[in-house]
Amino acid sequence: MKKDLLNELLQLNVWARSLKKLEQETIYQPIAENKWSIAEIISHLMFWDRYILQERIPIMVPNASLKSDVNVNEMNNKASEYTRSEVSFNEIIDSLIDCRESIVSILEEKSEEELSSTFKINDKELNLISYFKGTLKHDAHHMQQINHF
Repeated sequence: MKKDLLNELLQLNVWARSLKKLEQETIYQPIAENKWSIAEIISHLMFWDRYILQERIPIMVPNASLKSDVNVNEMNNKASEYTRSEVSFNEIIDSLIDCRESIVSILEEKSEEELSSTFKINDKELNLISYFKGTLKHDAHHMQQINHF
C-alpha cells in the first residue's frame, strides 16, 4: 500500500517533466474560456504541495483535530500571479517536482501504522493514506485538463 501510494505521488513528477517541451505560447494560453493556463495550473499544484509540505504534514499527527484555515481563493490567486513574475515555466515545474519529492521522502520515513493513524480536518476523519489519495485525485483532475488541452 505504502509503496504504491508513493509511486503514484511521484507520477506527477514524470508527467510534469514532460511539459517542459511545450511551446511558450501554449504554456501561457488559457486551456479554455475563463480557465487557467498550463503554467497557472502547474503553479497551483506547486503552491498546494508547498502548503501541504510546510503547513499540513508537520501537524498531521495521530488524534490531531485540525481546521482547514487556508483561504483557497487567495492561495489560487497567488499561484496564478506567480506565473506572471520573473519565474520561468521550467522553474515552476522544478519547484513542483522538489516539493513532491520532499513530500514523498517524508512519507517514506513513516511506518504503516503512522500512515494509517487517524486525525481530523474539520471533523472529517482521515489518515495520511486517505489524505494523499485525495491529493492524487486533485492531480488527476488537473493532469486530465492539461492532457485534454
